[in-house]
Amino acid sequence: MRVLFVCNANVGRSQVAQVYFDQLSSHESSGAGMAVDEINARLNLPSNKLKDAAKRPLEYIQREFGVDISERERRQLTPQMMEESDMVIIINEKEMWPDYVKKGGKVVFWDTPCLFRSLGSCRGHCNARCGETTNGELRNPPNVLLKI
Repeated sequence: MRVLFVCNANVGRSQVAQVYFDQLSSHESSGAGMAVDEINARLNLPSNKLKDAAKRPLEYIQREFGVDISERERRQLTPQMMEESDMVIIINEKEMWPDYVKKGGKVVFWDTPCLFRSLGSCRGHCNARCGETTNGELRNPPNVLLKI
């Protein structure tokens, strides 16, 4: 099973959720953002690497999960990414969704606060939701199992 975590910039919420999910699940996961290209252009970032986008989420993930993801590339969400995934978890405000993103089927919405407003709150929401996902409690699609 391939799970895609999507937030706005692919810096905070999707990264926290993906790292936690990867620690709980044997399934493949990836992340993307709905506004990665727009943010890169506006901020004139040197690359798509996480280390060039924001240090606070990287430090948080390193401290809380013991994982260094600084070299990970941020990716702009595309319809093809969604088609290739078995489950798409959207962690972004609905008014930010592109027209091709529709809730239902394999697309699940998590109402999780922005990481930059509250790191602990974001982790708490992601931990609870990833736990639900890995325990198979989400209906679309079923049977997502823990590694253990």
